[in-house]
Amino acid sequence: MTYSVKAKTLQMAAKRLGGPRKLRDYLRAPSAEFVSWLSGVEEPPTAVFLRALELILDDLDSLANQAGKKR
Repeated sequence: MTYSVKAKTLQMAAKRLGGPRKLRDYLRAPSAEFVSWLSGVEEPPTAVFLRALELILDDLDSLANQAGKKR
């Protein structure tokens, strides 16, 4: 199955937070809708997608800063 960019983004954000349940709580999303977004059945609202993307980017930024401090 091929997932959309939005579904993949939600999956990555879930992995970074420690699982789908934690991401659902972070996003304050209804369970049924969240499952359909995560599985790619439905597209998440743009605001939800952007919050998940921001979470990933913040995490990557933190990792880059930590790597820069080790040099």
